[in-house]
Amino acid sequence: MKNICYVSALALLISFCGNAQLNEYKYVIVPTKLEGFNKENQHNTSTLLKHLFAKANYNVMYENALTEDLKTNGCLGLKANLEDNSSLFVTKVNIVVENCNGQKVFTSKEGKSKKKEFKAAYSEAIRKAFSSFEELNYAYSPKKESSNDEPIADSFKNDGKAMETNGNTQSNPKNQS
Repeated sequence: MKNICYVSALALLISFCGNAQLNEYKYVIVPTKLEGFNKENQHNTSTLLKHLFAKANYNVMYENALTEDLKTNGCLGLKANLEDNSSLFVTKVNIVVENCNGQKVFTSKEGKSKKKEFKAAYSEAIRKAFSSFEELNYAYSPKKESSNDEPIADSFKNDGKAMETNGNTQSNPKNQS
């Protein structure tokens, strides 16, 4: 019984941490051709990912249709992708979002399907994996950058004294030819 409580508490903590991390990003970018697939939107994977993110109130767009602010600051968005861990009889995927530096910010739980047809199997597996994102209750809130409004006070009064050694003043290297 204690193990169930610990696992539940850990899952709750992880979801709060993931939520805070995702909320700092304004956009989710979905590639038209996901890694590991041969064709653009193969098995309707890109279309489904974009649809699910939009339905869950994420600001989502394809990588070939970026907004101006995202073009100028690529770090406003997360790039979504699928990790395909499928075997012969089971389609298994995780949805991963990475920041502009290629670091994984969040990985969904694994979605599985035993359907035989690829399109139906990927659809079911992606929907199951996406439930991790729905649980986060995404709401964009920009990063609070630490800004120190106080001017830096620096005195240059004693700089000349620091250059004096044994009563002699060092020559300024800029004045040498």
